[in-house]
Amino acid sequence: MNLTVFGASGRTGQALLHLAREHDHGHGQGQGQGQGHRTTAHVRDAARLGDTPATRVVTGSVFDTVSVTEAVRDADAVVIALGLHRDRTTALYSRGTATVVGAMRQHGIRRLVVVSEAAYPPHARGPLAHTAAAL
Repeated sequence: MNLTVFGASGRTGQALLHLAREHDHGHGQGQGQGQGHRTTAHVRDAARLGDTPATRVVTGSVFDTVSVTEAVRDADAVVIALGLHRDRTTALYSRGTATVVGAMRQHGIRRLVVVSEAAYPPHARGPLAHTAAAL
């Protein structure tokens, strides 16, 4: 499988890349053991990946349609693991996800997993914040 990970330099993104590398193509049947999935890491700063394994690295903003479209090229599935660290007023989740989904549509990719903290304070307000926080 060819997997594209957005937010690949964060803790969740790096963990996903490591798991994808360890996954056995042959599913324990001796073929391709230890080769793992092909992965594309989409990051703002490639240096932040460190020794995290990725078959291919695409550098750019999740708001940049050119780099996002390049990152999803040939993907079978996409994972969005974006996280806000400093500026919590940005539309990272909504605009970033919309950019990724638009590129997926352009390439006919139908598998998407989103890992997000967006439903938790301070991102959520009103009844949703209280409900999510109570879970």
